[in-house]
Amino acid sequence: MIEKKLAILASVYCSKADIKQLKRIIPYFKNQKALIFQFVQALWPELQDPLDLKFLFDVDTFNGDEDHAANSLNDILVQCLEQDSSLIPLVETNPDVVLERYDQLIKYVTRDSQIDFNIPPSHSSWIKNRIIHCNNYDKNLILYYQPLWSQLELTSEFNEWVNGVLLPLNNIPANNRIHIEELIKMDSAKRITFLLGCMPSSTSDLGFFSNIFLPMLRYYKETDLDYYTSHYVNPQTYKLENNNEITILSKIYEISGSVEVGAKVLGILYENGQNYFKSHPNKFTDSELRVLLTKIGTEDSSLHLKLLDLIRDIDDLEHFNSFKTLFDIQEGTEAQQYDLFTIYSRSFRIDNISELEKDFLFNKLSLRQKLEIIIESLIEKNNLSEVKKLLDEDPTPENNELLIKNFWKFFYRSENIHDEAFKIAETILSMIPSNFNGSAKRHQLEYLLKNSRDLSQHSINLHPHGFKPNYLLNYKDEPMAIISNLLELNPKLYKMTDKTQDILSNLNSCFDKKTTEVAKSKLLALHIDHALVNRDFMFAYQLCKEWFAICKDAGNDEGIGKQWLTIFQVGKFIDPEWPDNEAPTEILILQMEILSELLQYSPIDQIEIIATQWSALEVELSIRDLSTDTSISNDSNSLQFIQNSLNEVSHTMAAFLGRNR
Repeated sequence: MIEKKLAILASVYCSKADIKQLKRIIPYFKNQKALIFQFVQALWPELQDPLDLKFLFDVDTFNGDEDHAANSLNDILVQCLEQDSSLIPLVETNPDVVLERYDQLIKYVTRDSQIDFNIPPSHSSWIKNRIIHCNNYDKNLILYYQPLWSQLELTSEFNEWVNGVLLPLNNIPANNRIHIEELIKMDSAKRITFLLGCMPSSTSDLGFFSNIFLPMLRYYKETDLDYYTSHYVNPQTYKLENNNEITILSKIYEISGSVEVGAKVLGILYENGQNYFKSHPNKFTDSELRVLLTKIGTEDSSLHLKLLDLIRDIDDLEHFNSFKTLFDIQEGTEAQQYDLFTIYSRSFRIDNISELEKDFLFNKLSLRQKLEIIIESLIEKNNLSEVKKLLDEDPTPENNELLIKNFWKFFYRSENIHDEAFKIAETILSMIPSNFNGSAKRHQLEYLLKNSRDLSQHSINLHPHGFKPNYLLNYKDEPMAIISNLLELNPKLYKMTDKTQDILSNLNSCFDKKTTEVAKSKLLALHIDHALVNRDFMFAYQLCKEWFAICKDAGNDEGIGKQWLTIFQVGKFIDPEWPDNEAPTEILILQMEILSELLQYSPIDQIEIIATQWSALEVELSIRDLSTDTSISNDSNSLQFIQNSLNEVSHTMAAFLGRNR
């Protein structure tokens, strides 16, 4: 309760600007600095000398002196009331009354603002609010607190506010001024309208723009600049009848730094340049104009189609009466116009093809040439939505061929499937009709992208510098080399025949080839090789059976038989981990089965080698005692199965040899 009584006394001292008494009790509010600052802001006399408040910003003010340390809250309350007995009825009354007075006081000084009195305000924000408060009392009190803030170290944001709001508002004639708070609360349209309403009769008064309009425009850049440039930066407002307008436009462009504003300024120079030159015999030699052109012209993206970059390089300018003299470009050759149009297309934007049809400057170029240049430029800038818009207007086969051309450009440029070039190539392809069948079929290119994505999921080494999508094109005639590379670098892949068959099929599709039976047999042979490397005999055996099935379907295709040596290796395979480096009996019989069937598909001059190996296995099997062989199950069913298998293999071998004698 004592704290609330002291707070009530503090509010009285603030309203009387009683610095001495206020300084006595401030130390007792060390942990509630915000409360004291709020009292001062709301209650301190508006016309009191601002420097009287400097004590608030001194560190020692809230720390207190020796008397403060020796006195309790009650002591200081008694001392204050002894100093001024008229204050006794204010605080020495019913506690409920004191609480009611305190609550009303807080409500008044906060005025609906939410303030945490445990958090002291920053000096900058407090000074700013105090300035606004006093200005609400008198709109001419704009720089009244300058003597105080100039002695304090305030934030850069506060200084920007002073330069962008207070100083410009103070420079406005008194009869046009409004309150700071009113200015702050205005939207862009109202604020711009108000400022322009304060402009002297001359629409290009440099003093007004330099001291009032431009500083405030810079401060409210995020909200007001776009409104002003959209509604006022145009040939109708800036007629260029005096040099000040060039200076003003230069400053506006400097504030914005944007391509769009630069284009607007250049458009004004183009349309009204003749007005400017009438009153400026020096023309381009005028420093202000050269500075402006140099600022805008240094960025390629800020060039305007109607103003050429060569302006900056012309020395003899005596004969130019307007920028429109640049239409001399119409007399240039087709090649010259093509090169220039290509340069300007980097910044030129069109909303529809009809805009190109209206172009009269590049008169040697056809609409098709211009459109192709624009489309290529948009693709280079990754502005593919604009490309699609133009293509929808002009769905001709020539455009599809142009897209194919650019697809290849970005496909070759891509380093991997994640970079921007690859993604652009994907988007370009999506714009080509699915039934397009020109210089390249769309489905071929789709498979090319699919292969790039699929292969990137595995380790692959098609080039010393790693995998780039376009390296696939080097294997157009030998896609099997890619599969071989995958199997070498991805050990687990040897069991995924479905996966490699899909990859091979997709590779052939992108090269417009069919996957033949010979190719399938080669693929199986590769998997068999890697199965043997991984000592996976049973998987190799299964693949051999698939290989024989392909051979049977292919008939007399000699290409298939070329893989006979790989199958032969299965018949000779020895796992170093087998006991005594001998194949288990069951494996031995499977090898004999493989060799006997291989005889039907191997070259004639290799039959003897295969038969010899089969005989060697037969001899090896004949010396084994199947009843005691630990590598097989000894139950009668297993032995009978092995015997039947052996009889079948022997019968197959005998039948084949009988046919070939």
